[in-house]
This record gives sequence, structure tokens and C-alpha cells, in this order.
Amino acid sequence: MKAEKSITLKSKEYVLIYDWDAIRLLENKFTHEALNDVLANYNLAQLADILECGLAKNHPDLTAEKIFDMSPSIVDCRQAVEGAIALAYFGTETPDFNENGEKKKTSMKAKLLWRFVMPFILGFLIASFGILPLINLGF
Repeated sequence: MKAEKSITLKSKEYVLIYDWDAIRLLENKFTHEALNDVLANYNLAQLADILECGLAKNHPDLTAEKIFDMSPSIVDCRQAVEGAIALAYFGTETPDFNENGEKKKTSMKAKLLWRFVMPFILGFLIASFGILPLINLGF
């Protein structure tokens, strides 16, 4: 299983690879404890650092500074990084990503079900137990 995704920067195709070496670079850069937080909520400088680690194997000349100067699409970068890292950690069996590392689409029926049913569930939990569960709906 290769945890890789293609990404286009300045009209040129590059390959992100998050193998054990790249993840080790990420852990060294962000410390292991902070890595999950960084991957969940990163700013542009951190996104450039994450891209640099994923590009290091095939494109060592692309530093975070060079990526930042290229000013690529933030959405495309996030999708490529998240897809490749999901493949690195979970392989093809992930709830949110398919075998190509692309985010799975949620059906309209599921979205509508959650939109109308979820308020009742949350209301019940709050009224019954006085708690608000932490639920990642990820739509």
C-alpha cells in the first residue's frame, strides 16, 4: 500500500508520499503529542511544513518556504495531504476516504437524516443526562 497522492503546484505535478520516514519527519517537526492537533487544525505555515514532509522523498528541493511562495490552492493541498495521510495511517479501510485517498461523498439521504434526526437525539441526551456528546458529523 502506497500512501501517496498527486498534487499540482504551479502547473507541475508532484507526488506526496507519507511513508514512515515522512511521518517521522512530521513527528520531529511537531512532536508526537501535537501532531494529531496539527493535522486536525493547521494554519498555512503548518500546511506548508506538512507538504514539505510529504514531498521530501521525491522532491527534496521543495521546502516549506518554496511551497509558501508558490501559493497553491489551499483546498487542493488540504485534500491531498488529508487523503495521503489517511492512507498512511489506515490503509484503504477508512470511513472517510476511499482507496484513492479521496474523501468519500455523503449521500443526500444521509445528510437529510442527520439534519432532521440529530436535533432530537441531542435534545434527548441533554434533557436526560445533561450532556452534550462530542460528535464529528464531518459532512
